[in-house]
Amino acid sequence: MRVDIHIHSVYSRDAIPTPREIIQFAKKKGLSGVAITDHNSVEGGRIGRKLDPKFVIPGIEIRTREGDVLGLGLTKLIPKGMSVEETVERIREEGGVAVAAHPYARLRAGVGDLVKRVDFDAIEVLNAHLLSRNPKALKVCQELGKSMCAGSDAHVLEDVGNAYTEAEASSLEEFLECLRKGKTKVFGTLPSLWGEIRSMMKRRVAKIKRFLAGPAVA
Repeated sequence: MRVDIHIHSVYSRDAIPTPREIIQFAKKKGLSGVAITDHNSVEGGRIGRKLDPKFVIPGIEIRTREGDVLGLGLTKLIPKGMSVEETVERIREEGGVAVAAHPYARLRAGVGDLVKRVDFDAIEVLNAHLLSRNPKALKVCQELGKSMCAGSDAHVLEDVGNAYTEAEASSLEEFLECLRKGKTKVFGTLPSLWGEIRSMMKRRVAKIKRFLAGPAVA
């Protein structure tokens, strides 16, 4: 299976696509599944799961005190603002998979070297929105013997699937188990400088439009 484990929908407020649009686009791109991981919200994942339970992993990107953590396989909200350790523990209590998102990103809230002290299930070693710092995440992941994963971190539709995690699995549940056990491979492409600037501009415009339009829709 090929699964993009890090995608944002309109419920992130700074992202453009709806869960339905993400599903349709990802299937056309040849993915086997997606994880919708909105900022401090499980709404996009919940809706995506209802639309296509065999294709969508519900999730969330949680802002902890030290940086961002992905919780995969979750439909229950995990509060932001806790410590990394407590957040990982809460994710596991809910049966989810705890992933260190873009741990060494310079312009995003990564947890940095806390990946060496906190028992994450996996580390995002390829984030398709990072111009650099992916190699350091990969090196640390290999040194720790942790499971590796990749995601597009898409906020606009055309970025979905630019990075993905591959595992020998026949269902999303099996995929998550492979992720826990380190039986994964990562694939993807990195953005050009202009491509990243263009994406950031679209995200800013989307945030303004979302504020003016009111509540998001599926």
